Amino acid sequence: MARQVTVLAPAKVNLCLDVVGEDGKGYHLLDGVMLAVDLYDTLTLRLEEGKGLEVACNRSGIPLDESNLAVKAAKAFLQQRGENISGKLRMEIDKKIPAQAGMAGGSADAAAVLEGLNHLLGTGWGLPRLMEIGLSVGSDVPFCLAGGCARAQGRGEKLTPLPSPGGVLVIAKPAGGNDTRKVFALYDAFEGQLHRPDVKGMIEALHRQDVKGVGRTMGNVFEPVCALETVSALVSAMKAKDALGAAMTGTGTAVAGLFADEAAAQTCLESLRQTLPLEYLGIHRPVAGGAKVVGALP
Repeated sequence: MARQVTVLAPAKVNLCLDVVGEDGKGYHLLDGVMLAVDLYDTLTLRLEEGKGLEVACNRSGIPLDESNLAVKAAKAFLQQRGENISGKLRMEIDKKIPAQAGMAGGSADAAAVLEGLNHLLGTGWGLPRLMEIGLSVGSDVPFCLAGGCARAQGRGEKLTPLPSPGGVLVIAKPAGGNDTRKVFALYDAFEGQLHRPDVKGMIEALHRQDVKGVGRTMGNVFEPVCALETVSALVSAMKAKDALGAAMTGTGTAVAGLFADEAAAQTCLESLRQTLPLEYLGIHRPVAGGAKVVGALP
């Protein structure tokens, strides 16, 4: 059993996202395609002398109580384990995924905690058990554990693996963020007036390995609901610079544009850097898998 583990937590983007109903329990039912990308938070979990749980984060403004999904995940895991740990659990979160971006930064950290504790404590639980615990923490946590590319249905927990789209992504986030609850409330108000993304068309394009078809079918039902000029400007600017497709991810406010190659992505990135004020801007690629342990100390 290790005394310290380091876990990488990849961000996710929604290549397409739709709402298809409600479950009668207050949750919206989703359908869409999620993709893990090579933008990572790094979590270090360590057993030290003492008792309890201690959390530190490099980014100011991040809550360190149970409103942080990483903390919630740790408590859920330990409750399921049913045994006290010998010592204090310290979690250090090095965040690179932008906040309030629709990129599952909090869920990615929660997935990393579940994967890390499974290794740190030698529990030996398989992915299905971890995903079950993860769903009790947050709807995106199961995908953040599984990673790769997948169709996500239900609350986001019903995952069907899909081929990676290939290509290169430019991810950009304007300043500020959206309140997820408000976005869903706005969706409910405008539901009958919204254009629906072509989820089926995207899945067919992925199976054909048709990156242009994937680009054409990118879309997010929440994008017009948010009515943010900065998001619309980003989508338009990426398409003007030869993006195969572009769409807001999650409930925003980050936008992902899909490009055929690195050169096209770099041209777009330089243009965005010069013309729009952005909180985050980077070039990224799809990755296989979700949260993973990359180092351990005995």
